[in-house]
Amino acid sequence: MKTLLLPVAMLLALASAPVVAGEPGAMPMHACPMHDASLSAEERAKAMDAMFAMLDADKDGSISRAEFDAHHAMMRAKHDATDAGEHKH
Repeated sequence: MKTLLLPVAMLLALASAPVVAGEPGAMPMHACPMHDASLSAEERAKAMDAMFAMLDADKDGSISRAEFDAHHAMMRAKHDATDAGEHKH
């Protein structure tokens, strides 16, 4: 099993944080495998492995600062390209 580095754990925690929508109980803007109660533990693990694989661009089993920054830049560009009211991940 691959060892997750602290920055990866922080990224996953931030990526899975619910979006405050103004009203209590409002649905978040995007679904997150870490918080999807309908997923089994195996399905959740597969989703997290897929996220890790996406971030680990050079497939060396760890996430470098450059890989982390590249993913962040891609997400920022995706966010900036969409209207705030229609933002989706």
